[in-house]
Amino acid sequence: MFSMKRTISLKLTLTQDQSLALFETQKMFSDACNRVVPYAVEYRCWNQYALHHHSYYSLRESLPSLGAQMACNAIKKVCSSYKVLKIKKAEEVPVIKFKDCGSIHYDKRTFSFRAF
Repeated sequence: MFSMKRTISLKLTLTQDQSLALFETQKMFSDACNRVVPYAVEYRCWNQYALHHHSYYSLRESLPSLGAQMACNAIKKVCSSYKVLKIKKAEEVPVIKFKDCGSIHYDKRTFSFRAF
């Protein structure tokens, strides 16, 4: 079966309430990423599968309003951020911090689009 990935860029025209809700979602996602970082540092782990097993349940407990797929996406973002650093075995793992206004990874399980 043939599968195609597409990336789209949309300019959103939001009401004040929608804008506030989106910013709250950004903050919650960044908070989730920041809560996963200590596990990556403690276990020197940036393999998505392994980090998921170290941090998922704790993350879901500490942020119950965060959806399951968004928790997985936060773990994936932390792994990607650490992989880019190319940390050597002898090096100390740095603690990274995600900004409140950072990007959110949406996928087919967390985003839907309806044209009006």
